[in-house]
Amino acid sequence: MRWRIALLMPIILALADRAGLAEGSPGRAALALAAHTGLTLPTVLMSQVFAYATPLLPYQAAPIVVAAGMARVPTSAAVKMCLVVGAISFVVLAPLYLVWFRLLGWIG
Repeated sequence: MRWRIALLMPIILALADRAGLAEGSPGRAALALAAHTGLTLPTVLMSQVFAYATPLLPYQAAPIVVAAGMARVPTSAAVKMCLVVGAISFVVLAPLYLVWFRLLGWIG
């Protein structure tokens, strides 16, 4: 259960931070999350990398917005692309992260 929290909570925090709802340092959030879940700090920090590398909406990554605007890509198409890439990330990359964390001995 702890690893689910460690993987999902940074994603929620990243979405809130990008929306301007949760101002603050990801490092402080990592310290708090590590303290509450009992996981090591490297585990929580690496799960934050996954969260920040997976934009679920175009506005979360400025290069996507700029590229879509320059190419005259409709916003709806950019949103669909981000959601598809996000879904693939959750289906493919999240399990790989968990396997990697287990191989490193960071989660039980």
